[in-house]
Amino acid sequence: MLKAYKYRIYPTEEQKFLMNKTFGCTRYVYNTCLYLRKWLREPDCQALNATILNMDKAYPHFFNHAVNHSYGFPKYKKRGGHQSFQCPGNTWEVNWEQSTLTIPKIADIPIVLSRPFEGKIKTVTISMTPTGKYFASILVDNERKLPGKPRVDENLTLGIDLGLKDFAITSSGLKIPAPRLLRQKIDRL
Repeated sequence: MLKAYKYRIYPTEEQKFLMNKTFGCTRYVYNTCLYLRKWLREPDCQALNATILNMDKAYPHFFNHAVNHSYGFPKYKKRGGHQSFQCPGNTWEVNWEQSTLTIPKIADIPIVLSRPFEGKIKTVTISMTPTGKYFASILVDNERKLPGKPRVDENLTLGIDLGLKDFAITSSGLKIPAPRLLRQKIDRL
């Protein structure tokens, strides 16, 4: 089962410089891709969609990880808003004794490890709020299975119908009257 933990980090000025550079580069790549998508409106969209689907199939195989899909039309990322970048792969390390986090190209970032976690780290996401606070979200696979659906006994199943005349009527025949607050308080009003 995957579980995420978010921690406050306190990078040095050099580490902030590298993180801000990464924020800018990821924003540039995102905005360039969005620009190209807007610009390519004239050709047949089915042909372009087929090309994108082929790229989407080839890209994960090449990088050996899944591609995230977002819903809704994307907007350009701005410099002043919330910034983030992900560090997928296996080149991060949490040092519990020193309270540091190491990600690709940035080592020993001071981190407040407010709660422990167990399991294999899947992804680290570094983010910066508009107020300049830095955070690290660590996605961990604790190798536990998700709890299964509970077995439903038909004899214990209850149906509830919500209505206007009666607040609710259950499948067992129990009627719960609607609260008549207005009628009860009309004299006070």
